[in-house]
Parts: sequence; structure tokens; C-alpha cells
Amino acid sequence: MQNRLHDGNESLGERAQSLVARLEAIEAALVAIKRETPCDQERNPPGLNDKLIDLVNVVTMADAAPTLQAVLVSDEIMSKVDVETKRLDALVKEEVTALAVAFKSAGIELLGIGKASSGLRENTRGSFSIHPGRRKTWISSGRSSMGATARPRCSTSRLHLRSE
Repeated sequence: MQNRLHDGNESLGERAQSLVARLEAIEAALVAIKRETPCDQERNPPGLNDKLIDLVNVVTMADAAPTLQAVLVSDEIMSKVDVETKRLDALVKEEVTALAVAFKSAGIELLGIGKASSGLRENTRGSFSIHPGRRKTWISSGRSSMGATARPRCSTSRLHLRSE
């Protein structure tokens, strides 16, 4: 992308990098992005998806209804997930759209926003991408691992946790 920016448009590259950093911060809150091997589970803090998976495992093993503590922990984790999804929704709605307009006005057609054929999608490596029809523009670092057992699936309206 930096090569496609002409003189005077360097700020667009900085804005795109800033957007990537904010998306990666949301990703890091939701999943353990530093986890590449099973040993990394012990070295890196779990993401919200790991906490939800552990909670589901505890609740489903019980013979009785979930305890009050399990319900409180579930509510706490889900409120944190909701905060991150609202942050993601706001970024997609405002920042990504504004950046796409800025690129277009600079004569660089990189980003496409829409619900039918384009929008924020998950690429094959589990990273976020924004792409119009055929041409893809990855806006994340392209990490190969998003977590051991779950990773986020993104849409333009909501971030969902999906078990693998």
C-alpha cells in the first residue's frame, strides 16, 4: 500500500496503520493472538473466547443448573465481549468507511464497504480483511493462529465467536 501512495498522501498510510493497530487490539482482547503452540497457553493470557469456552465446559459438566457464580462470570465475560464488538462495529462504521473515502478521493481504490458483496470478512488465516468483490486488501497482520479452539468470525454488523 505504501508504494501506491503518492506524495502528499503519506498520512493515509499512517491512518491505515493506525486502523490496523486498533483492529489488532480488539483481536487481542477477544483471542490469544500470541498463541502459536500448545505451550503458549501457559505463557500468554487467555482471550475472552478461551474464558467462554472454559466456562461452557464447566457448566455443561455439571448435573445441576449453573451456579450463581457461573452466571455472574458469564455475564461479566459477555459484557466484555459486547464492549469489544461495539468497538469493532464503530471502527467499521466510521473509521473504515472514512478511510475508504479518503483513499478513493486520493485516486486509490483499496477498500470496499457493504453488506452484500463486500465488507469486513475473515480471511483464510483467521485475520480480518476488508475487500471489494475480487480484489482483496488485507488490513491485519495476517497472523496464522487466532486461538486454540475458537476464533472470531466477523461481519459488518457483529463479531461472533465460533467454535472450530
